[in-house]
Amino acid sequence: MINFNKLFRNFDYMDLALINLLTIIEKTGSLTKAAEHYKKAPSALSYQVSKFEKSLGITLLRPQGRGICLTEAAAFLVAEGQTLQSHANAIREQAIRIG
Repeated sequence: MINFNKLFRNFDYMDLALINLLTIIEKTGSLTKAAEHYKKAPSALSYQVSKFEKSLGITLLRPQGRGICLTEAAAFLVAEGQTLQSHANAIREQAIRIG
């Protein structure tokens, strides 16, 4: 079970770019393949994930076979982050329509 108090203890804002990074890692199952997607070094992505983990006080990735997969907490962040991204897009589109 996810401890939400621990999850959001040091969490001032949600960086959707990091949520998107977790989404790509989930899809590819690999930091190397995710790095190719972003045209960055795997070590740069690993550093970003590590900083995010430290800020939240949780583990986001775990080894699986020859690749990696998301922890339950990371999967939750991805699912909710996609909802937030969709909502943010709708807000932006509405603001543009209002003009």
